Amino acid sequence: MIRSKECRVGILTVQGRPYHMLMTNYLIDQINNGVQGVYKHKLYRLNSMEDEHIQMRARSIIQSGEVDLLITIGARCSISTKKVADEMGDFPQIFIGVSDSVEQGLIDCFEKPGSNITGVVFEEASVLELARYVAYYYPTVKRILIPYSSTPKSKVIMRHAGEIAQYLSSAGMEAFSVSIGYDYGELMGTIKEYGDKVDGILLLDGCYSSIAQDEISYLCWEKLLVLIGSNIASIDAGASGAYSGDINQLAVETYKKLRMFWEKNIPLGIMPIKVLKDNRQFTVNVDALRKIGFPDEALLKLCSSPKVKVVRKWVHPPKKLL
Repeated sequence: MIRSKECRVGILTVQGRPYHMLMTNYLIDQINNGVQGVYKHKLYRLNSMEDEHIQMRARSIIQSGEVDLLITIGARCSISTKKVADEMGDFPQIFIGVSDSVEQGLIDCFEKPGSNITGVVFEEASVLELARYVAYYYPTVKRILIPYSSTPKSKVIMRHAGEIAQYLSSAGMEAFSVSIGYDYGELMGTIKEYGDKVDGILLLDGCYSSIAQDEISYLCWEKLLVLIGSNIASIDAGASGAYSGDINQLAVETYKKLRMFWEKNIPLGIMPIKVLKDNRQFTVNVDALRKIGFPDEALLKLCSSPKVKVVRKWVHPPKKLL
């Protein structure tokens, strides 16, 4: 039975970042097209991915009493919000897209997350499939940069970076897996440092896309580098390729959990994490590849594969130039 009052849903998102914007739009569509008159959303836009900023904003939102539940997108936002939610009496939270949520200390386990939190994630990616894709379809890439987070809890990303670098090295490619933090300056400094030494960049960590996707894209255009992003929103920001699952399905399953919580009064902490099958697909942007001078023969081979989704999307250079 539906509760008598409406459910006020807060969505904590990062201002101007492609993945967060796309995920937010999908969530809003689910809420607006769902049970009428029950769910109302309120957007809270973050201007920074720094932990202190996220926690300060989350604390302000919870204290305001404006929402009954918070939906958070990505690891950085979800972990920082959870810390505040716990401090303020287990405020309800649904997170999206943190596949290594146990390793990162966000939840106790997938079967029973604990506290007042649950989430929706993709199963762990097949990184060797991604490595094979890069090695086979990008013959112009002989040297590739793979930046990854150096934070102690990012064990999955660290392992993936190592496995991909090892495979690409065995395939005759020189791979630079570089450990850095989430700081914008450090990230861009590393990419500029390696920009003249590599032919391509592979972003495994979605947080890097959130921090500086536009700027990274512009640098790759300028230096004629292949850029493979960590999610489909990377394409909208100028990446020449992406390895991503159907993020709309994340929004669909998140809305289902929201209804279970509000209409059936099921505590979030006993709802198992919804793990979606790894349906990741390779997507390439023909316009972006042509912009960096990708060879026609290699482009034809790439676009002819049944495993690759081909799009044509011209993206103007970002306003913030390097």
